[in-house]
Amino acid sequence: MKINKVGKFFIFTQEDSTCCVQKRAVSCHQWEQPIFNLIKKYSDSGKNMLDVGSYIGSHCIPASEYYKNIYSFEAVPTSYELQNKSIGVNNIKNIKLYNNFVSNTSNETVIIKTTKTGTGTSSINRKLSHYNIEYPVQTIRIDDLKLNNIALVKIDVEGAEWEVLKSMDTVIEENNPIIILETFKTNTNKNKLIVFCSKYKYNYEKLTADNYLLTPI
Repeated sequence: MKINKVGKFFIFTQEDSTCCVQKRAVSCHQWEQPIFNLIKKYSDSGKNMLDVGSYIGSHCIPASEYYKNIYSFEAVPTSYELQNKSIGVNNIKNIKLYNNFVSNTSNETVIIKTTKTGTGTSSINRKLSHYNIEYPVQTIRIDDLKLNNIALVKIDVEGAEWEVLKSMDTVIEENNPIIILETFKTNTNKNKLIVFCSKYKYNYEKLTADNYLLTPI
């Protein structure tokens, strides 16, 4: 197993990994540089960040120097373990890492489906034949954690984003954080985005791929 360095960010990779996130790290490049630029742009060293669907820590680890605390949520146990090792090898003290599936209910067991270790994709609701590895994971509701002083929320959860947003109603109402949201290009998701922004008084801006920037009005 190798350790590869990208600035202050370390990553454990496998020789046969096909994951584009890990390949970017091996080549000493930041994954999703435009997204990370926004994470840095809206940072506040006195406030906190949520990274939901944080994978191996490709955003939250380099972002840790720009926020007071980062609450990182990764449901897949193998990805969680890699991120935990990377946090340790960097001696980072301000990332709180959770091995849970974020949902609007707490303490339930769901089955996370993923591909081979190192691919970086997982889901509980995508019915694809190559999602052939399953892990039982406990759910967690973000509002139950009583988090405050949240400046930014990044969500990348392969189709479960609306459940994640439901779980943090109080966080959104009380903090009005910047939200970087990945949601697949469907009419249903676009309608949900419009309804969400109307309810919570946000503007949205299309970014690269399936990503949106949500800013409070």
